[in-house]
Amino acid sequence: MATGTRTRQTRNTDDIPAEYWYPDGAAPGPGWASTRLRLVMWDLDLLVPTGHVDAELHRLAAGQVVGWPATAPDRFAGLPDPGRAVRTLEANGLPYGAAVLRLPAALAGLAGALYRRGLKTSDIGTNPAISRCALEAVRRLPGSTQAVVSGTIRTNALRKIGAAGLAGALAADVATYGSEHCRWPDLVRLAIGRASTRYGLTGGPGAAVVVTANTALAAAAGQTGAGCVLVGRAVRDVLEAAEFVRARSGVRRGM
Repeated sequence: MATGTRTRQTRNTDDIPAEYWYPDGAAPGPGWASTRLRLVMWDLDLLVPTGHVDAELHRLAAGQVVGWPATAPDRFAGLPDPGRAVRTLEANGLPYGAAVLRLPAALAGLAGALYRRGLKTSDIGTNPAISRCALEAVRRLPGSTQAVVSGTIRTNALRKIGAAGLAGALAADVATYGSEHCRWPDLVRLAIGRASTRYGLTGGPGAAVVVTANTALAAAAGQTGAGCVLVGRAVRDVLEAAEFVRARSGVRRGM
């Protein structure tokens, strides 16, 4: 079914059907509803939306590489930084092979551009307190761990997390970043593997879930067998996602 046409009318996430949250009406793996949730992987772009800043960084980094003023097409925004950087270099005149060879310089340019620019709370597309509330709601799940799965390179992702004041709620040793892999499925698998090694994550695919507004990342979660909560980017969506995760895990409001 087409999720884009559904009208949002309720904040009681216990009553929202699964197809509201999953692409093409596909619910997560069969184990999620009956398995205790252990790992919640938040898309950093959902918690700390900085789309206009990211576009600026890619434009500046590409310009440094190609040697002339560059553009950063919006159609590449859902890709992890390595893929987005290569596509941006191609869009600015480099052949694919040359763009891949210059990728290390482009990623270094992203880090340098944000270091010089800085990141303020006003650069974040939502109130960071909302994301902190969502993380706090999920933190109360017994035995659960929260981490980010981010397509942003590690240096810049940490700056975003710090600017939003979210570091204390997230497991840094489970998080994955765009500087580690260029494909979303690999980033999700890496996070699950780290949680298994460092926190003894067990319970099969139902023990992990990705929370995102990015359909590409949602599809990647499905490829790994993890559950996925696919939401919009509005403030209420972030809070509803947290409540939905709690409800699916057998934990209700007030606990």
